Amino acid sequence: MAKINEGDKSTTLCETCEEWADATILPREMAFGEFGTVKSMLVDVCDKCGNVASIPMQSVTKELNARKKRHVAA
Repeated sequence: MAKINEGDKSTTLCETCEEWADATILPREMAFGEFGTVKSMLVDVCDKCGNVASIPMQSVTKELNARKKRHVAA
């Protein structure tokens, strides 16, 4: 799995635009209901509308690993 970095470009399906769109990897604050909020999560932001179009698996994996470490340390 290739490492993602802020500013990387991709193509993703944007639900807001209802079409495939170019996107840029940018940090955003993401709320996950009862699981809390993640600050500065790297996500695909649609270049056309500016909304979060998708969350790369690398960002999800990174957050899950961080939560496991915090839980073990507690």
